[in-house]
Amino acid sequence: MLNILVTAGNTSEKIDDARRVSNTGTGKLGALIAESFVAAEENVAITYVCSGAAARPRILGGSTGSIDVRIADDVRSLTKVLQKVCADKKFDIVIHTMAVSDYYVGAVTDADKLAEAVVDTTRNTGPAANLLKKVGPVVNATKIRETLYSPPEVAAAINSADHDNIIVVLHRAPKIISLLRGLAPDAVITAFNLLVGAGEVELVNRGRRSIERYHCDFILANDMTTVRSNRQEGFLISKNDTYERAVGKGSIAMLIVLRSLEAAHEKESNL
Repeated sequence: MLNILVTAGNTSEKIDDARRVSNTGTGKLGALIAESFVAAEENVAITYVCSGAAARPRILGGSTGSIDVRIADDVRSLTKVLQKVCADKKFDIVIHTMAVSDYYVGAVTDADKLAEAVVDTTRNTGPAANLLKKVGPVVNATKIRETLYSPPEVAAAINSADHDNIIVVLHRAPKIISLLRGLAPDAVITAFNLLVGAGEVELVNRGRRSIERYHCDFILANDMTTVRSNRQEGFLISKNDTYERAVGKGSIAMLIVLRSLEAAHEKESNL
């Protein structure tokens, strides 16, 4: 039996109880990939990690495969879920299609609170006065930067009607793809590169660099322009420096599935 991990959908980072910062991932391609694995191979066990609103794969009658769905809506919960499922099971194949936010919400404030905090840091009074006088601008710049990154926060449940503006501080999130090789050291890993306004040469070159950087077996490189159309196009780049083009979600899904299965069976035969 092959154990397969597929991530799908998007992440959304909480601003408050009513608002989130999100992206446009739907999970449709991830669901197709999971379904294609079940159709192409007998006795596969798929762990499908997705956001709550993402598309879910369907198992056709008579299938010998299974799909276990796990929900993760933001970067931090996704990290925890992946750590848990990879600790519980050794995966042969990992397909990381999920559109993961590059940032998470670090703090929420407003202009008045932030301005007051910045002014306070620049006053040469209080315990830090002597130090500020000695190295002035450097310390002030550092303290102001720290204040901007971690400002005094407004109430957790924000009512936008009570504020003329809201300032959201975003911190860079950990790259999930950089974690996967450590979590699944023996798996055949495919990740995605999504660019905007890139041609074939740029897509392929960026994909090759990502394979080297993140120690993947394959990268599916595509462009947002085609993702938004009915004619999505992708280039599946392998670590042996070759690549193949596929057009349409179904063709992309099947190409990823076939090449991943080939690589997984080759690894198995070499053991």
